[in-house]
Amino acid sequence: WLYDQGVRIASLCWNDENALATGVKGTVTRGLTEEGCKAVRKMDELGMILDVSHTNEKTFWDMVEVVRGPLIATHSNTRALCEVHRNLTDQQIMAIAAKGGVIGLNAARNFIDSNPEHQDALHLAAHGRHIADLVGVEHLAVGFDFMDFFEDHATSMGTNLTSALQAQNLIQGLRAQGFSEDECQAIGYGNALRVLRQTLKQ
Repeated sequence: WLYDQGVRIASLCWNDENALATGVKGTVTRGLTEEGCKAVRKMDELGMILDVSHTNEKTFWDMVEVVRGPLIATHSNTRALCEVHRNLTDQQIMAIAAKGGVIGLNAARNFIDSNPEHQDALHLAAHGRHIADLVGVEHLAVGFDFMDFFEDHATSMGTNLTSALQAQNLIQGLRAQGFSEDECQAIGYGNALRVLRQTLKQ
């Protein structure tokens, strides 16, 4: 039904746990359920893309075992630079790359750095540098997760990444981190577009 409505990318959970999967605030030993496995297989069959950004590690690795198509993390950073559960370990980043997926950089303040003075575009771009150095720039994308629908959204975002109006600040940060213009274009849209074209049947 969701596919017929036009849905082409989906996550099986948010931070909680449900009948399909377990999020980052769920039971650490609980992962993908049998119904969740069926959902992943159906998504593969239809040509839908599986998003792992909110899953706990057990669910993540269960998904790696089941899914045939690419995995993407639509809005997650690296745990190596900011130790929060919503960010990805190097092993998870390598698994996403091995599946041909991409990781979207998240501009939420607390996912960038534990130091408030470093919660900005330059330090978000440092997460991009880490990912690119680890698995290649072709697995890097943007996934700002702008939360303008909250009244206090500005306090949740990086200091110079409060809305789409400031998206170019990340591009400037990527340049400062040594990315070329072609690489910035690939990160900005090219890599995500490649995965969409390779995966979507309609």
